[in-house]
Amino acid sequence: MVLLFFGELYGNRIACIIVPGDWKYEMIEIWGRKTLWAGDDEVIVQDWEGMTKHGYSPISGAYYSARLAVCEYLNKIQRSARVIVVRSISSEYWAPLGTWVIREATRKAMKLPPVSCESLDAAIGKASAVLGSGSWVSHSTLIPELRTQRTLFQF
Repeated sequence: MVLLFFGELYGNRIACIIVPGDWKYEMIEIWGRKTLWAGDDEVIVQDWEGMTKHGYSPISGAYYSARLAVCEYLNKIQRSARVIVVRSISSEYWAPLGTWVIREATRKAMKLPPVSCESLDAAIGKASAVLGSGSWVSHSTLIPELRTQRTLFQF
């Protein structure tokens, strides 16, 4: 079963997709049109990690802030997972407040009851509906892997 969490704080909408499995983490940021760091076109930034991470994330502190909040949740439930965090930034976020906003928005999401989804694609569809766009899906590294990699339980 795939879990989907949502949270929002100061124009930062967070969707967290949690898939059972070994640790993998991906964050995708969507800066909407006419937002602080985007001009006339939407800007999407992505980074990910497996068991190790090489180099500093191009998403900067937001990547690590969201990861902390997700890891706190996984530690609490004593599970490992493959995680996709999508942050959608609206024009409501007009002044940079720091990475604490992402950490707290993600913590808020992880404290609310999750939506249980039958499949990864169902979770992606629901996340896209809440975020108002599915344009982020094609930027994901983890989604194609999750769709094609089989686990021992599938044999």
